[in-house]
Amino acid sequence: MSATQPSEKVNQERIAYHQQSADLDPGNNLFQCNNCGHYAGDPRPRGFISGCPACESIVTFYRIID
Repeated sequence: MSATQPSEKVNQERIAYHQQSADLDPGNNLFQCNNCGHYAGDPRPRGFISGCPACESIVTFYRIID
């Protein structure tokens, strides 16, 4: 594993956050599906388990923090 991989992932999440955050309703946080990468806005403060509309599976949504 390369030493640059974790920082690359952080940079990709920051870019994704800035691209997707413009579409968020006020008060929502940005989450990403752990299965397919689908983005979702939700007011919850932490990750949650729910059905993903993109991959149609029960998945964990992880919060992306800027």
